Order: sequence, then structure tokens, then C-alpha cells
Amino acid sequence: MRHKSLLLPLIAYLVVLTLLINLGFWQLDRAAQKSLRLSQQLSATDKAPIRITDQISAIADDWLFRKVSLSGAFDGQQQFLIDNQIKNSQPGYFVLTPFIIYGQKKAVLVNRGWIKANPLRAQLPDVPITNPKGTITGTLNRFPSVAIHLKGAEIPTATHPSIVQVVDVAVLSEKINYPLHDFQVQLAPEIRGGFLRDWDTAEKKLMTPEKHEAYALQWFAMALVLTLLCFRIFLKKKTNE
Repeated sequence: MRHKSLLLPLIAYLVVLTLLINLGFWQLDRAAQKSLRLSQQLSATDKAPIRITDQISAIADDWLFRKVSLSGAFDGQQQFLIDNQIKNSQPGYFVLTPFIIYGQKKAVLVNRGWIKANPLRAQLPDVPITNPKGTITGTLNRFPSVAIHLKGAEIPTATHPSIVQVVDVAVLSEKINYPLHDFQVQLAPEIRGGFLRDWDTAEKKLMTPEKHEAYALQWFAMALVLTLLCFRIFLKKKTNE
């Protein structure tokens, strides 16, 4: 009977302990990812701009945040809004506009920045293009990722501009009837015709690797404290029996 009375508390302890340890290792993983990203950003600023060609199928890790310069024209009739993008606690969208590169078959999606969502979700923001043709500069990056990819999240709406939760270039290419590169170009802040371009850079360091490591230490410390408390409670209960 005594063993049965300890079974449920023991299970609860193991469940919470596992959760705390997993959270600690998750923060360590985030610290490693952030450290790599900051290193890539810092090294990318010293490298020569990349020339995008039709032969590029995807960007390698060492191409992230590299500068690019493109000549061509925006396709203002085929724009996309990436939903669920939060800035300063306000919901909004990233504005993706296809940029048709002169002399090439593939276009690239240019992220022209963040725009606030209207209080009425059915009322989409106006995303005009003030400089449809010319040369633009920016940095290479992958598209925003999501923690959970819900079914149908990559399907754009029939609105103009289209809303999409997850960017799938194969789906978007089919919608606009021409091929797209599998990466985005984040429009440089000094280029006209964009919106809020508060890109995550090495200089900003929204959350440093050290802060993630500190959070990991907190989770591990909580796991240790929980273990000591539970050991003391179980020991005291055994002594009183």
C-alpha cells in the first residue's frame, strides 16, 4: 500500500523533471543556433556581394545575410503577405513581392518589410510599389519558419495581395506562373518602396547566446531544486512510517 501511495507523486516528479531538463537543453540548442547565426552575420558583412543566377537552387549556410544587388522589376500584381508576424506586440505581415531579374528565368521574392495588420482582418493593408523598375540591394535569408506547420498553411488566399502562413516556393510559383528561387532577399533599409525593415542583425542581438545559456542554467537549477525537495519529502515520509 505504501508503494502505491508513492507511485503517483513519483510519476509527477519524473514528468516535471523531464520537462525541465528538456527545456534546459532546448535553450542550449537555441544558444548554439544564435551563436552560429551571429557569426554568419558578422562574417557576411565583410564578403563581396553574391550574384544570383538561375543555377542557384538554394542558399548554403555561409550565404546567409550576404549582400546582393539585383537589376529588374517588381511584379506588383503578384504580392504575398506572410501572416502572424509580431512587431512591438502588434500583429502584422511581411510583404513579399516577386522581383523579376533581367536576363534570368527565375524571379526572387523580395521581403519589403513589415506592415501592421488592420483591426479588421478582412481589410488588407495597402502595399504599393513606388519604384517598380531598377536596381535594388539587400541581404539573402531563408523564409520565416514556424514551430508547427498546420495543414494548408502554405496555400495562399485568393485575395490581392495573397495571405500565406508558410512560404512554399513551389506553391507560389504555380500561382504566379513563373519559377521562384527558394530564398528571400531582405530589402536594404535605404531602398525606397518598402516598409518597416528592422531586420535581425548581429549588431542588434535581440537575445544573445549568453542569455539563452542563462535560461538553460535556470531550468537545470529548477530541476535540481525539484529533485532535492522531492528527495527530502520522500525521505521524511519514509521516516514517519
